[in-house]
Amino acid sequence: MSFGWSASDIAKAIKVFYSLIEALDDLHGAANDYREAVAFLGDVNRTLEPLQAFTAWNAYPEYGQEIGEQVVRIKAPVEKFLAAAMKYEPSLGTKAKRGWDKSVPATLRKLEWHMVMPKKVLKLRREVESHMRILDSLMQRLTLDVVWTAQQNFPDALRITFEETIRPELISILRVYLKAPQTTSV
Repeated sequence: MSFGWSASDIAKAIKVFYSLIEALDDLHGAANDYREAVAFLGDVNRTLEPLQAFTAWNAYPEYGQEIGEQVVRIKAPVEKFLAAAMKYEPSLGTKAKRGWDKSVPATLRKLEWHMVMPKKVLKLRREVESHMRILDSLMQRLTLDVVWTAQQNFPDALRITFEETIRPELISILRVYLKAPQTTSV
């Protein structure tokens, strides 16, 4: 006699229920996922803050322009993500009450984060990480250019000492290698 439920239906229901309970776990669920997203944004911010000072310095304008272009490409996805994520701060942020049974609205927000936001976090990472790699490459190129320029302009005694430490050929090779065109998928 069939009741409309099979063993696999029951197993699926248990799996969904377990997934929802796990989403409410402060250590491994939505709160942890939220903290990881915030940490990623913190890393992006720590990378971009010094670049603002560098571009304002305007000592190497060609780098400043390229850096500015990458920052603009990062800004829109971050702002879009923040607009979607800010409503979760009271339920998942540092001041949120811990434990899934503390507040029904907070519990619903945690479940909503678990169901909706992981895809948005992945999309944000995809949209931002390629530009972060380009920024990293730009900063490496800039560093080599600064070292190379300094090496060329040192007085003879200091330049010779410097060349014994960092060979000019190495810097030249790295400068050529790092000047390879950077591409982005926009």
